[in-house]
Amino acid sequence: MAHPEGLGRASSFVWHVVPQVALRLGAGPLLPAEADAYSLARLDPRQFRRTVGGLLERSRLHEVNRVHAPAAGTPFAIDLLNNRISQGNPIAFGLDRICAPLLADEDPVTRWMKAASRQRFGHDRFLRWSPGFEDAKGGELEFIC
Repeated sequence: MAHPEGLGRASSFVWHVVPQVALRLGAGPLLPAEADAYSLARLDPRQFRRTVGGLLERSRLHEVNRVHAPAAGTPFAIDLLNNRISQGNPIAFGLDRICAPLLADEDPVTRWMKAASRQRFGHDRFLRWSPGFEDAKGGELEFIC
């Protein structure tokens, strides 16, 4: 994906937001143009979770043109970033590790997971996605409160 200057939300998300998440998780040297969104860098973990969750909701990643096809059976990286939060989104995973979700919190990632939990299990106590979330039949997952 080209540098984001003038290319819209999806490109900015990939160039600035994703690398900021990676940096907070301990990633090493980035390209000079990556993660240069100073406003994200100075947020505390809870503010970062709320802000990045909101940006993820509005990222428009689904509009990205797929120019180069990956190997057969391999998803595009952008498709993985575009996974629904309640179906295993890697940015949401990172946010859960940077700043754990709270039951009383209403950040966008927590809001999505609470809604999916209510729909599937009749309660909103599953605040993080895990691989078993897709197959669980109410109560089989550990509650995170």
